[in-house]
Amino acid sequence: MGNDSPYVVKIGEYTLSLGKQSIDSRPMNNNPESVVLPENKDTLSEMEKDSVLKDSVISASPLAAPEVKPVIETIRSGVFLTTLARKYFGHKAFWVYIYEENKDVIKNPNQVPIGTRLTIPSASKYDIDANNRTSVEKAKALVAKIQSRYE
Repeated sequence: MGNDSPYVVKIGEYTLSLGKQSIDSRPMNNNPESVVLPENKDTLSEMEKDSVLKDSVISASPLAAPEVKPVIETIRSGVFLTTLARKYFGHKAFWVYIYEENKDVIKNPNQVPIGTRLTIPSASKYDIDANNRTSVEKAKALVAKIQSRYE
């Protein structure tokens, strides 16, 4: 690092060294946080260094997760719920969760009018995982249940 100072802050690792003591923690959300040390660090007593160290540990808590904007898709010619499910979730069976998220604007999942604006749910909301057989089977069971209403 090229810095001989006993006061070291590494961005991305949250390593704070004060003399012989150090704290190392990994960030949980890729948002670097900063630790502010007094400008005249040569005048810190050992007790003050310990206080700064303890305060730094407390202030190194992760920031709140940034708000994720919802994904909005507009139905156009050739685009169906299954097309969107494959695009966003990797398997066509997950269209049922797009339907569930948009029941207020979809009267019949087999006939979604062109121009209909749909919110694509986050995969985590419905435990969507195309690589997990149980997740796919759960979606298929819901497909059968929903389709039976429109036959």
